[in-house]
Amino acid sequence: MLVFYKKVGLMKVGFNKGKKYRKYKRLTQEQKEMIFKLFSEKMELRKIARVIGVELGTVQYHLKKTYGV
Repeated sequence: MLVFYKKVGLMKVGFNKGKKYRKYKRLTQEQKEMIFKLFSEKMELRKIARVIGVELGTVQYHLKKTYGV
């Protein structure tokens, strides 16, 4: 169960009784453009994530949101 708290920039993680939070950052417009550029050049999603320094799920999320991939 993931719950997002956008106003404070924290994300609740896991099902534990203890509260665990980790910070997250939004992608910059340049990072988003880099994802789309590398994807159009047929680079693998894992490599795109490694180059930009984000998780694979982040790359997948932005591609799905934009292109419906």
